[in-house]
Amino acid sequence: DAIETVRPLANALRKACYVEPEVVPPLEEIRAGTSETDWYTVRPAATRRRRKGSAPARTGRDRWFLPATLGTTLASFALLVAGWPLAAAGLAGAGFFAGAWSSWHGYRQVSAVRRHRRLDEEVARFDELIHNLKRQMDALQTKQQEVRHTIEERRTRRLREVREEAVFDRLKYHFIGEVAGVEGITHKHVVRLKKAGIRTAYEAKPERLEALRTLGERTTARIAMWRAALLAEHEDALPETLSPAEERRIRRYVERRVSNLDAEIARARTKTRVQRAERERVRARQDEIPTLSWGRYVRYLLRLDTLPAPATRPSSAGARSSDERQAAAPPRVPAPTSDDDRPWWERSG
Repeated sequence: DAIETVRPLANALRKACYVEPEVVPPLEEIRAGTSETDWYTVRPAATRRRRKGSAPARTGRDRWFLPATLGTTLASFALLVAGWPLAAAGLAGAGFFAGAWSSWHGYRQVSAVRRHRRLDEEVARFDELIHNLKRQMDALQTKQQEVRHTIEERRTRRLREVREEAVFDRLKYHFIGEVAGVEGITHKHVVRLKKAGIRTAYEAKPERLEALRTLGERTTARIAMWRAALLAEHEDALPETLSPAEERRIRRYVERRVSNLDAEIARARTKTRVQRAERERVRARQDEIPTLSWGRYVRYLLRLDTLPAPATRPSSAGARSSDERQAAAPPRVPAPTSDDDRPWWERSG
């Protein structure tokens, strides 16, 4: 009986959830039974139909564009009929350019167009990043090939350095005073060589001797022949090839450079793959946005077409069926049953 007494109130509360708040009568009228009986039958259906069929209200430019276009057209026609063709043409041209500018400005302010423009900028930025990464990979690969091809050059340069060190070790003990024993070389020439900083046979290189203007050509040639004779004596001690340790050092250096360049190329490839994935995500978001052309927007302003409906993503919770929700729900644990009706504290015995 108590449930039957509150059933009308429960039904009224349930039906009030589907209508506008101003349509619901006061609670006192519902309890007294004096409210209208059709407030939850006729009006909710009309409200739903009105909601479903109503279009978004036009404001600003969307509202006055068509009246302004018609007014400008009629005014131009009136001026033409009145015999003022130039004024009619000027008004029509001014109205046309003003309408085109206004429609283009409004078109760029549409949410879908702005989002497309912003996503286009993101795609262009990703394209630039991918292009720069590709150029970086090409430069790294070219540098890697150069490092591999310069191993012979590095070997030759290192052999030259080793031979120069061997020449220094052999000629640094032959002081420049020994050149005084050569025919045509006097003590005066030795003093001039020491004054120029040439104190050993190693320092008496041909280019340094040619730079000395105080020595004659014959003296310079005799000193060069003396140094060449010393080099010929130690020719057998000069290395012709690099040692195995030097070969391994050069090879390890080249391999280390190549491996470092490989690691940089791999990192650039990973970055490129990530940037391409992000670009595809942006393009997927762009495909979900409805496209709107300027011509369609102009037709919308002229009340000849409508704007595309915004894309809606179905929610994952709403897309699940009732069977899936029941299957995902945890099983209910049945309540324990017992034939003993006594309280639990009396059952222990």
